[in-house]
Amino acid sequence: MSQSFVWKAGLDGFFDNREYYNPYTKSGTITGTNIFAQVGFEVDEHNMFQFGANLLYEHGSRINGDFVSPIAYYQHKKGPFKVLLGSFNRRDNVSLPLVLLNDTLRYFRPQVQGLYIGYERKTFSQDVWLDWTSKQSPIDKEGFLIGASTKFTHRIFLAEYHFLMHHNAGTSVHDPNDHIRDNVGMVATLGLNLTDVVALDSCVVKTGISYSADRLRTKYIGYYLGSYTEMYASYKWSAVRNTLYLGYGQMQTYGSPLFKAPFYNRLELIANLFNTGRITAKCNLGIHVLPETIDFSQQFTVYIDITGKRDVKRVKY
Repeated sequence: MSQSFVWKAGLDGFFDNREYYNPYTKSGTITGTNIFAQVGFEVDEHNMFQFGANLLYEHGSRINGDFVSPIAYYQHKKGPFKVLLGSFNRRDNVSLPLVLLNDTLRYFRPQVQGLYIGYERKTFSQDVWLDWTSKQSPIDKEGFLIGASTKFTHRIFLAEYHFLMHHNAGTSVHDPNDHIRDNVGMVATLGLNLTDVVALDSCVVKTGISYSADRLRTKYIGYYLGSYTEMYASYKWSAVRNTLYLGYGQMQTYGSPLFKAPFYNRLELIANLFNTGRITAKCNLGIHVLPETIDFSQQFTVYIDITGKRDVKRVKY
């Protein structure tokens, strides 16, 4: 049995300009850089510990207490099973539709702080995770997210189910006017993976429903349901993704606010500028069709990932 010293370092840079003129969210330009570094040991082929930090700087802002977030986790991986416990990378482990989980979390909360359990085979995968977003104090409310995804494929057929719950409780100081909020959302779809049928590198079409429930305990509860359809196709360096929602405006506390509209079509034109394995750069032009207006967004991201491993020689006495 051998041990290995492992390390991972990199950069996640983002420029995200949102020209929005609708009643659901505001315009804004988000630009910044995440720099991360972590080191650790592979105790054996299944178990690993990692420690480090992520430094976030939003360009033009003042450095505050959110500048540094810790990376510290244990990983167990054996066959199709994977378990993570601690503060670990969101990008590599958690992925949900934008109607449930906004893409800005990757910018400002690059670590999941909690637990991840995953199972993955060629035709079936399942994961569930817990992200503790706020520890209860006299000032801060208690908050956490619980998410899950199920994916099943058979030949060209596929089925997916995604779930997210946000629990937001009060502070440790009792306030009779502050009520616990539970927000639940799900997306269930059936679709076709036509990649082997058409002359494209990737082609997936899926459709189904999006549902949310929002509850303020002792005050109200609301239910929101609509149809959800997504198409993705790519060829060489280019790709296109179209998402269509139609129904009651969704009430997702961590989802993209544009899905609060009763009709929302999101067209993304994507250019993968380069991908060397360690360095990835991507441009994305978004066209957002809403009942009140047509809005636009432009996104440019660069991701650098340098990973290494070196065996540790044992000293014999």
